[in-house]
Amino acid sequence: MIPTLILGSPIMIDEYIWSLTNTTVSLTGRAPGTIIPVHRCKGSAPGPERYIVTFNKVKVDDVQKLFGLGKLVPLRIISTSTFSIPMDNGLLTKMQSHESVVSIRQVCPMKFVTTVKQDQAPWGIARLSRGAKKLSNKSLGLVHRFKYDSSAGACADIYFPDTGVQIAHNEFEGRARWPAEATFGDHREFAHVDDIGHGTQCAAIAAGVTYGVAKKAHVIAVKMGSRYESYSDNMIKALEWILANHDKSRVSIVSISSTVEDEPELDKAVENLIKANIHVVVGAGNDNMDAKGLSPARVKSVITVGATANNDGRAVDSNFGSVVDVYAPGKDITTAFIGANDASTVQSGTSLATAHVSGLLAHELCRTGNVPPETMHTRLIDNSLKNVVYFLRDGDNNRLAQMAPLS
Repeated sequence: MIPTLILGSPIMIDEYIWSLTNTTVSLTGRAPGTIIPVHRCKGSAPGPERYIVTFNKVKVDDVQKLFGLGKLVPLRIISTSTFSIPMDNGLLTKMQSHESVVSIRQVCPMKFVTTVKQDQAPWGIARLSRGAKKLSNKSLGLVHRFKYDSSAGACADIYFPDTGVQIAHNEFEGRARWPAEATFGDHREFAHVDDIGHGTQCAAIAAGVTYGVAKKAHVIAVKMGSRYESYSDNMIKALEWILANHDKSRVSIVSISSTVEDEPELDKAVENLIKANIHVVVGAGNDNMDAKGLSPARVKSVITVGATANNDGRAVDSNFGSVVDVYAPGKDITTAFIGANDASTVQSGTSLATAHVSGLLAHELCRTGNVPPETMHTRLIDNSLKNVVYFLRDGDNNRLAQMAPLS
């Protein structure tokens, strides 16, 4: 007979209670004495002593009681039996040998995909509307013409799971908001502050009145990182919040500008957003490497974006590879910055390219009507300019993102 676990009390998590339904499902598939391997972070930067643990579907109401746990954070967007759990070596060893545990993966640092450059001016949004005509004036100043539909993305909400957004910045004209509960991470002193500026920069490219593509779109800040931390479980919690709180009557777009190596749980969270008819745009990363191993850039159903310079060449540090669907402007891009509400800076990286495409989606979907993510994915590829990006490898998708022609 296969044993079952019967547990009873609810789990206290910060200020709310979460309890699993009392459903009987038997343990399966684990031979006695089997040790579950721990998937650890790759690279030189170690993750925190916190792990994403998925349990078998046993009769469980209280994982805390089973292992004597304190703080426990459910990751419901993955499954009702997946949690982020802080652990020392003793508890980790116990988890590895327990028959209820399916997988253990260390929480890993995520990398924001941008670098600071000199103070210049934007050319990127103009390139999205020029079609086959390259920029005749290579100036980085505010000298280019950008044509867009008057709806300007007004029907869309663009979510930024990022470092926060300075919502009072003049670029957003009151269209940006930061829900009180939409902050995830341990550094609460930055709970409602964009302490780096990364989220503000990206939001202004997507939806700013001067620097942005979709000049009437709404911006929703969801903080998952700060100058001190940016971890994959916080990103998963941010995406879970978006899934639970997005306005189904409006176009919903999630703009993700950070990556982590090989994180299947994060990939699954993103896939669940897309199943809910939420469009997801992801940066390819800035390591001058193939993005095929990066989460969530490698997810087939997301729109993965690489960066170009104003001569249509791939930015030298932009990632590439077959998982990159399109390229977009991402080098020497002027955008909003933190501090004064009229502050600006120049940034480079696939974060900015991702923001351009997120704004492009808002513009197109409000102009023509919302469609399922897979349809918009195909439409974006169909509208792109083919074989104009250089510094790519054989087999890379040579596509430069473009707005559909305006009638």
